[in-house]
Amino acid sequence: MAKPAVNGIINSLSLLQTSLRTGVMTSQVMFGTTSSVNFNPIGFIESCYKQKFGTPRQSGLVPEARSVLRIDPSFQPEISLEGLMAFSHVWVIFVFHALKDYSFHGKVHPPRLEGKSIGLFATRSPHRPNPIGLSLVRLGQITGNEIELWGGDFVEGTPVLDIKPYLKEVESKPEATSGWAEGKTQILLEASISYSESATTQMSSIKMDFPNPKGHPALFKKVLEETISLDPRPQLYKGLNREHIMRLWDWDVFFTVEESNVFIHKILKIN
Repeated sequence: MAKPAVNGIINSLSLLQTSLRTGVMTSQVMFGTTSSVNFNPIGFIESCYKQKFGTPRQSGLVPEARSVLRIDPSFQPEISLEGLMAFSHVWVIFVFHALKDYSFHGKVHPPRLEGKSIGLFATRSPHRPNPIGLSLVRLGQITGNEIELWGGDFVEGTPVLDIKPYLKEVESKPEATSGWAEGKTQILLEASISYSESATTQMSSIKMDFPNPKGHPALFKKVLEETISLDPRPQLYKGLNREHIMRLWDWDVFFTVEESNVFIHKILKIN
């Protein structure tokens, strides 16, 4: 079975818009001559986050968020993954495939800057000339061609270009500075979270298809509350009394936010 090409664009922004709509991306790089840089995904992500809404803006913000990377058999996972389990963390290089539209802006407005703008390349915004992401995640179990990852910021179906082991001896930089992000925490929703009686009952019966020593209801609740605490609501909807729906694993979570209170109305299994 042929693997879909996942490429990037540098000099043709209109072509990138078309590419994002069709799912096929090509790159033309101008350095005196024209050339193409083409990539095939090594695999795709199955994530607990099924939609963009709710997916964390960075990896590591929800440590128990689980995803599975399935390596394409053509890349010989039975031998190419040998030795990886000796590492605790890996870098995942992936494509922001869920972007709907793109137009280049040299300055962007990161949420933590509270309305102020800064140069695109001084941020981690997914809206980039080449929509490529880089995330550091905790490595779980490896079974066949499946790699369990924890703490990711991946949407369901994310194409992965490569994985690399994290090397603390050379990559850990305690003296590093963080520019405009220095000392700025993630945007948190400092609110109490409560559940309706039916939501509590529905959550207590949650079962998933992978083992977890904490129990599936406890894991679901932890990931749900950590995700909501990051305030996934678009800026447009903040301050409005409306119901939000976030899809987590195979369940839709219905909730409202009123001042400093989050209320989970119901948790429904997706048919």
